[in-house]
Amino acid sequence: MPKTTTRRTPKTAPVKTPAQSPDLEVPSEPHALGPDELALIEAAGNGAEPAAETAGDDATEPTLMPPSAGDMHVAAPVAAAAATTITGQRVTALWADQVHRNARINLQTAGWKKLSTKTDSGSTTLTILAAHARSTGSTPTLTEDPAGTISSMYVW
Repeated sequence: MPKTTTRRTPKTAPVKTPAQSPDLEVPSEPHALGPDELALIEAAGNGAEPAAETAGDDATEPTLMPPSAGDMHVAAPVAAAAATTITGQRVTALWADQVHRNARINLQTAGWKKLSTKTDSGSTTLTILAAHARSTGSTPTLTEDPAGTISSMYVW
């Protein structure tokens, strides 16, 4: 009868931390990039999102001016067709989970609104602005696109 063999998976060494290994060097601050690291960055690209906008996308720069101390009137934004502007509502809550680009804000009377999922950086930026509006108690000016997601936000 033939002899059966079993395969063993190789064991990996646990990652050591400075507390577990006093001789492990941990840099105290960032270091200057060497030629090899710079070459890797150039080969991979700079990681920036494309700057070109297609027709119908949101404006690439702010179109509203912050209100002055004595004048709370806000000019109407230059918006894409069928976009709705939401004003005068405080952000009462934020919600997010670990799913890619999934965050929502709760407005005083409009309820839960999903933040735009077009790009990672855009979703993160809208979440940070909403958190700022929530912590300061300000009333942001929001643009809701036809799909019902918040695509831009001004926080004064």
